[in-house]
Amino acid sequence: MALMLCAGCSKNGEIFKDYNCKTSAVQTKQIKDAYLKFSLEVPINWKTELYMDQSTSIFATADTTKQLSETFLIKTSLIPGLLRLNQATSDTIKSELTKNQWHINRIKKGLFKNAEALLITSQKQQSNIKIEGLHLYFSLENEHYFEIEIQCFGDKNSDERFCQAIKVINSLIINE
Repeated sequence: MALMLCAGCSKNGEIFKDYNCKTSAVQTKQIKDAYLKFSLEVPINWKTELYMDQSTSIFATADTTKQLSETFLIKTSLIPGLLRLNQATSDTIKSELTKNQWHINRIKKGLFKNAEALLITSQKQQSNIKIEGLHLYFSLENEHYFEIEIQCFGDKNSDERFCQAIKVINSLIINE
């Protein structure tokens, strides 16, 4: 077990500098993906599901002890392929998100883990529940890229929940 502190959520990810986060320390555990390519520090009471196929590794994690309107989901995917963060890629990602009912609020480029990154904020309505989303994309040098999605359900304390999720995302360790 580890203890995760976060004075400012932008510490490891410049792309999140617009979020002025102050979160408290919580006990965490390290969760590794099925191929042992990456890991995250998540609070010890969270539920995590691992998925994999021949080339893609995904895990989803959330605090299932809370009501849906008080929690969030983090889905982290390591996907084979080269991701060039240009206008064509940005348009493709926006189109895919729109196809999945997301309304795009903002698109931002920046750095995450010393890599060029794209961050998209969005929202949608599903089964009478408002869902706010952060979608982070960044490439690795070994022709793989990450797609990380944070979903906050409902609008109660969503900024605080995004900060908690960003703290988890900032704990990402990549084993190349």
